[in-house]
Amino acid sequence: MWCLRTFLLFICLFFIPTIVIFGEGSKQLRPDTAYQCNLQIADGTMGACFASPACDDDHKLFVRVASASEKIYLGFGVINIVFRIKKNGILVFGPKTIMTNAPGYIKYNSQAIFGPNVLNIHGYNALEFAPGSPGDYSIEFDGQQPTIGRFDITVIDTTVAPLAAIDGRLWSKGWFF
Repeated sequence: MWCLRTFLLFICLFFIPTIVIFGEGSKQLRPDTAYQCNLQIADGTMGACFASPACDDDHKLFVRVASASEKIYLGFGVINIVFRIKKNGILVFGPKTIMTNAPGYIKYNSQAIFGPNVLNIHGYNALEFAPGSPGDYSIEFDGQQPTIGRFDITVIDTTVAPLAAIDGRLWSKGWFF
């Protein structure tokens, strides 16, 4: 009986949280500066792999697009980080480098909370990607173990007024914080 309880506890603690995480970025994971939840990018050289070109699909970061009218708005609070977006392994956007005060750069935590400035004037100036077709798109980062403290990846259907973020589109089978 003890073994069964231990097994069930193990299942609840380690597998259920990966199923229910539907974050779009810092707004969900780091609602104010008192919380420290950073996205860790890993290329597998130190054991872990997440959101890197070297990772398999179980360890990639995906964003789901449901219709051709949806756009992806992206921002990161790290400079000189390079990322790209792929669909089925084929490059469809980038590579892009995040630079200070350029589109895609999030300087303040509050900007990540507000989201892209197309939704709120207090938000950040986002990089915009219009995929044109539904599907799951992987976001891959270059570099050795970068940490991303502020980030936002927002999907918006541009044909619906007023514009609004669609929650629950950012996903991974193996998050790494």
